[in-house]
Amino acid sequence: MEERTDLFLIDKRYSALKLSWIIYGFILLTGECLAQNTLGPYKFWNQKSLSGAVGFQAKYRNQQQVFSSGFEENTVGSLISGKFLLESRSYIVHPNLMALDIDAEYNPEKLDRQFLVVPDRSEVRTLSRLNLRSTFFQEKDLTLNAFLNLNQNYINRENFTNSRTNRKFWGGGLFYKNKVLPFSLTYQEGNWNQKEIETDRTFKYWQRNIRGRISKSFFSRDKHIVSYSHDNYIRKETNIEARQNIVDFIELNSNVAFDAQKNYNLSTIISHLDQYGADDLKRFQVYTNLVFKLPQNFRLLGNYNFSDNQYPLYKLKQHRAKLDLGHQLFKSLKTNIYAEYANNSHSLYREIDYRAGFYINYTKKIPTGVLNIGYHYYNREFIRESGPVSLKVINEEHILSDDEILLLNKPSVDPESIVVKDLTGTIIYQVDFDYLIFEQNDYIEIKRIPGGEIPNNAAILVDYSTILPGDYNYNLDNQMFFLRVILFKQFLELYYRRGKQNYKNIDQPELITLNYYVQNVYGIQFTFDFARLGIEYDDYASSIVPYQLIRYFADLHWRFNNKLLLSFIGNIRDYQTIGERENELYADLSGKVAYHFSSKTKLNLEMGYREQRGYQIDLNMLTARMELNWVVRKIYLTVGLEVYRRNYLDRETINFNGAYFNVIRKF
Repeated sequence: MEERTDLFLIDKRYSALKLSWIIYGFILLTGECLAQNTLGPYKFWNQKSLSGAVGFQAKYRNQQQVFSSGFEENTVGSLISGKFLLESRSYIVHPNLMALDIDAEYNPEKLDRQFLVVPDRSEVRTLSRLNLRSTFFQEKDLTLNAFLNLNQNYINRENFTNSRTNRKFWGGGLFYKNKVLPFSLTYQEGNWNQKEIETDRTFKYWQRNIRGRISKSFFSRDKHIVSYSHDNYIRKETNIEARQNIVDFIELNSNVAFDAQKNYNLSTIISHLDQYGADDLKRFQVYTNLVFKLPQNFRLLGNYNFSDNQYPLYKLKQHRAKLDLGHQLFKSLKTNIYAEYANNSHSLYREIDYRAGFYINYTKKIPTGVLNIGYHYYNREFIRESGPVSLKVINEEHILSDDEILLLNKPSVDPESIVVKDLTGTIIYQVDFDYLIFEQNDYIEIKRIPGGEIPNNAAILVDYSTILPGDYNYNLDNQMFFLRVILFKQFLELYYRRGKQNYKNIDQPELITLNYYVQNVYGIQFTFDFARLGIEYDDYASSIVPYQLIRYFADLHWRFNNKLLLSFIGNIRDYQTIGERENELYADLSGKVAYHFSSKTKLNLEMGYREQRGYQIDLNMLTARMELNWVVRKIYLTVGLEVYRRNYLDRETINFNGAYFNVIRKF
């Protein structure tokens, strides 16, 4: 592993890049003088555009915090800040020699017991930033560019967690356009430091990335791209040892059409990944996909995927293949029949998975509407060859969403062994800060915490230890039916979905947990010119996580004479769970009213409410803002009031009130 005495110390061998930006700054500051001189027929400094703004802002804030212990704290503060914004587009001598773009912002502040971040609806408050980008020979086949981005701001994640962030990134690239062998090479290095204000958690991150890409076509119907990347990541968090991963990745992406009409196509991706550091991994993958457009509206798809993974404690080879024959009859009937095969050879076990199935989708116009019916069925034969062993699962990928229940793939997991990471494997999320874990029968559920580092609908990697049972096999039947009727020009929509999963021919020397379920979903939706309203009932009778869900949703947008705009979005999910799992309620409501007194005067009112009920997720949060904007010549004035109320787990209640006034002069 590469050794670094300071994670965020800039390597001296890149000091020349920093020096170049000092030169650019000198050129900008002396531009007026240089513009008076000429070199032959060309002017040395050419200003294409120059714009910006100067402004003033004043804020008053009052916040009350009440803790479960009975302790109460009141804070009153004020803020006075300036605003300086500059955007410059220029070039040196000639646009093709060197183009220079500069975006700079600086907001100095005078604080009086100032809250570090206002708990409002904004996500980012920028204190200062500087973005420089230069492009050389932009009209030529060979182009170079370089950039520097500096940023200091406060971030409010989901109106919940406040953090202070400093970012610094720089780099450049070389691009060569030609018909024989076009290529590109880019470099980027940077770091960011972040501190959560309420928890004092700190995050330090450094990265260096090198990217290369070459493309080539030998004939008129083929294209091949070879890409290479070298990535170096270091992450340091509070009370956690610094983690570094260095990744080398090379990939060949090839596409070939066998005929001029491109009815017969073959695509292939071959890649090799070599990762070492905190998470060692070597992976070789081959993916091929074949598409045949056949006569009589038939289409044949075939693909094969091979993966050879080498982890420190085990090896895993995977073979997957699928053949799919589809047919389209007119515009109404679509049918497919398919077969799949998978073989996973692990150092400790072997799994063989056969699947075969079909699906039908029929759409038909009926009086005043449309009828849509579908059915999907597949049979799966699963065989595991193994003795009872302890297994370490590494990098199991999931999507963590507030709308879905996430269970780890394997049962009998040791909760103490769970590690949740981002996709790079560098960021380690913390339990009880970023996510929660629950035991559901023999499985583990993961739920994210609002305001933590894991965004909603984010991809994550999970490591954990489990105990595998001995040899077993079974047959699975899975079927899904859906019916949808749309009537009266989409005014009314009725839908129904039914799913069922059952097992047979089970051969298990030890008891294993299988998910038997029957799911019925009923829904109705109304669509007007300005609104969409609906209700859905989901009855999920599962042997692992059974529940009954009622969901209400509404989406309204109404505009009157381009003067008044009304908007409302609501989504309520009420889980009535069965067994030991606690009932859960999620409610998200937001609304906006905008009134234009004239083209230069506007009043905005925004409100948002979130409520959650369940184990370790209880939350009540209300945000509201009223703002009046008007323009006098090139002067922009804003007056606003804001309110914030939050109660999380009955540990702390926050009552916040604020007022602000902004004046900005644009030029």
